Amino acid sequence: MLDPQESMMKTIKSNVFNFKTCKNTGGTYFPFGDVDARTTFDIRVKTDYRKALTAMLAFIDGFIDTGGSTKKDERLVRALIELINIDDSIMNDQLFYIREDGKAVTKSELIIASEFCLQPFLLGIWHFVLLYRKDNTVGRETYDDWCPPRGGAERLYTSTLGERITKPMCVYVYKAPAPCIEVETTDEEQMGEFDGPILENNSSPNIKETTQQTINLPFIFNQSGNNNVQIGNVDTLTINNS
Repeated sequence: MLDPQESMMKTIKSNVFNFKTCKNTGGTYFPFGDVDARTTFDIRVKTDYRKALTAMLAFIDGFIDTGGSTKKDERLVRALIELINIDDSIMNDQLFYIREDGKAVTKSELIIASEFCLQPFLLGIWHFVLLYRKDNTVGRETYDDWCPPRGGAERLYTSTLGERITKPMCVYVYKAPAPCIEVETTDEEQMGEFDGPILENNSSPNIKETTQQTINLPFIFNQSGNNNVQIGNVDTLTINNS
């Protein structure tokens, strides 16, 4: 998908604001209320998790502070966990796809956990929201309570959600796994050392020739969306055959 044109930005910003303030379910450019869009996203999370996670990685990288001294990422996780915990409409056996391997945990397991990988955690929460909170307007009163109106000025978050969770918590960012590298070997290398032919120029037949091979191995994930994002790469692999 190409970057949005300037003529589209006014509508896009309006869509974002209206969704954030619980006035609608996304609007023209964010069809969160569309049944087909929700179904496609659900299938992607459950059957093509890496693709869904790659998109979340790009979003987090662009919009959420991670690893800072203010621990905004940890505070966000604590707030969401407390919100889920006090929401009686969420059953204890409700599944959340918050694990790095794409597997789900129940609400009960989520509440007692103390270690969270930020991007998979937020992907799992977002998946739950889209599938089970289809009417975004029901949160309007909560939004007004957390971010009181200021006479048209920008609203500020004033809630203390998450502060009642006092247990130690580790929130870390996802690191893309290194690729599995297969290097072809000759029959002789697989068999080990062997007696070679006598070398010319008075060279000793017992001297082994040492070779060094350098392989450049770029490793890139591409995001399908507004922009491509490089998640990680392996620059150089050096193999010594002796």
